[in-house]
Amino acid sequence: MLLDAHYGFIDEKLFDPNADEPVSEHKLPSGYSGPIYALSMCNLHDVWLASAQA
Repeated sequence: MLLDAHYGFIDEKLFDPNADEPVSEHKLPSGYSGPIYALSMCNLHDVWLASAQA
């Protein structure tokens, strides 16, 4: 799941653990700048949060 600076929803990708590689690409809204947060929920590894500057 990709979130904006205020933790608002931008985009998400759902995976089939039996068929998909856990990799995703997302497009940011036009003109977006600032922090973005990637939130990943995994049944084996719990919840992961990473941030980047757009």
